[in-house]
Amino acid sequence: MISILSENGSNIPKRALIILSRQHPGETPGSFICEEMELDLLKNSKKVEFSLWRFDISIFAMVNIDGVVLGNYRGNFAGFDLNRCWLKPDPTKQPEVFAIKNMIKKIGRKQPIELIIDLHGHSRK
Repeated sequence: MISILSENGSNIPKRALIILSRQHPGETPGSFICEEMELDLLKNSKKVEFSLWRFDISIFAMVNIDGVVLGNYRGNFAGFDLNRCWLKPDPTKQPEVFAIKNMIKKIGRKQPIELIIDLHGHSRK
């Protein structure tokens, strides 16, 4: 997880933005979009400054690392489509979702979550 944070210097509580990418290993456009978002958030601009004044941003740039390494199109190492496992992830069969879901819960206990963005890419669109 990559965290992009800054102090806002006010009493206004910050909210969380969470970005997920590459749940499906074959959807490489999600990685390109995520990388560009990261690069934009690291720029020194008024838009980024305002965003970081209001939000703490957590980025999970590649949810399905094992699936990518294995060359799978949709599944993780155990063959599960991680996008379908968020309700009750099994820590042995979907450890990626299990760990990320716990991290998101931890973030949610610290501050309200404003938005979760899940980046995908499709081969036919």
